Amino acid sequence: MKKIKKLQLTLKSIIKYPKIVYDITSIKSNIIFFFPHYNTGGAEEVHLDIIKSVSEQNVTCFITEQSKDSDLKSQFEKNSKLIELYRWGSKISLKKAMIKIIARKINTIPNAVIFGCNSRFFYDLIPFLSKDIRVIDLIHTFLGEYNYSMDNYSLKHISNIHSRVILGENQKKKQISFYTENKIHPDFNERIHIIHNKISTSNTIYKKEFDDQLTILFVARNSEEKRAQLFIDITKTCLELKLPFEFIMIGDFNEYFDKIGSNVTMTGKITDKLLLQFYYEKAHMVIITSKFEGFPMVLLEGMSRGAVPISTNVGEIPTYLSEDKQTGFLIDNSQDELKIRTDFVKKLLFINTNREILKKYSLKVQELVKIEFNEETFTEKYRSLIKEKI
Repeated sequence: MKKIKKLQLTLKSIIKYPKIVYDITSIKSNIIFFFPHYNTGGAEEVHLDIIKSVSEQNVTCFITEQSKDSDLKSQFEKNSKLIELYRWGSKISLKKAMIKIIARKINTIPNAVIFGCNSRFFYDLIPFLSKDIRVIDLIHTFLGEYNYSMDNYSLKHISNIHSRVILGENQKKKQISFYTENKIHPDFNERIHIIHNKISTSNTIYKKEFDDQLTILFVARNSEEKRAQLFIDITKTCLELKLPFEFIMIGDFNEYFDKIGSNVTMTGKITDKLLLQFYYEKAHMVIITSKFEGFPMVLLEGMSRGAVPISTNVGEIPTYLSEDKQTGFLIDNSQDELKIRTDFVKKLLFINTNREILKKYSLKVQELVKIEFNEETFTEKYRSLIKEKI
C-alpha cells in the first residue's frame, strides 16, 4: 500500500513539474523560505509567524516534503508565494535535479536571503548557492546526540550558514559545546541568535478558581516524542488514586480511544482557533510529557490564558519554568519512563493538596508570557535579522 501511495505521489509530482518550474522562474522576491510542511503543528505555526514578519516583501516559501494535512496551507498561501515540491523535495533521483533548478534561480537574485528549518532539502541546496547568498536557519531544539538530527545534518554546512536562530540560553550552551566537540571554529558562535517564539496576548488577566475539580490539558500531535502513552498512564494512576482531575486530550489520538479511563475526554484534532482558545481558558493546567522540545507553543497558548504548566524539563522549558520562579512544575526527564510517570503523579498529588499556590502561579505565567514571548519583540528581531542587508 505504501509503495502504491509513493508511486501515485511520484506520478503527481512529475505532472506538477512544469508548474513548479514556472513558479520558480517567476520568483521576484529576494527572501525565500524552505520549510517541510504546512500541516497542524507548533513548529509550523512558528514558521508561519516568521513568514508574516516579512510578508510585505512578497516572500516565497518552498514546502519540501509531503504534509499530513492542509490545515495551515491557506495561511501560508496568504502570506507568501507558496511552491510545493511534492516528491521533488525528498525523492533522491528527483531532488538532485530540483536543487540545481532552484539554485540557478536564486543565484540570479540580487541580495538573496534563504531561511530554512527542519528541511534536509534546504541544507542540500546550500553547496549550489553563490557565496554571497545569505543563509539563515532555525533549530527549534538541540538534538545533537541523535545522528538523524538537523544539528548533525547541517554540520558540514556551518561555514556557509551566516546566522542560526535558536530559542534560548540553554540551547545556546549546548550548541556551542556541540560546535567545540566537532571542531567548529569559535568565531561561528557569534552567528548564533536567540529569538523566542511569540504568542499574541491581550490585556485580559485570567483569574481562575482552583477549588474544585482541576482540568488538565494535553495538546499535541500524535508523534513518538510527545509520549501520549505516558500521558495516558499518568491519567490511569490518577484515576486509581481518585484524584479530582479531568484530563482533556486534544490531537489526532484516535488509536488510544480504547485505552483511556473515565477521567479523560478526547476531542480529536481541533483546528478552530476559537474552540482551542476555549479549552485553554477552561484549563487549570497544561501537561507536557515530551521526550524533547524547544519551547512548545502549547505551553505559550496555555500560559497566556492562566493555565499552569507541569512538564518534563526538556529544551528551554527549565529556563522559564520552575517552582522556585513560581511559574510551573518540572519533572526530571533523564529517568526511565516508569520513574517519570511516578514523579508526575507525586507532583499532581502535591498540587491537589496545595492548590493555593496555583493562583499565584497562574498570574505569574501570564506576566511571563507578556514580557518574554511578546509579538512585537519576535517580529522586530526576525525582521532585523532577515532584512539585515536588504
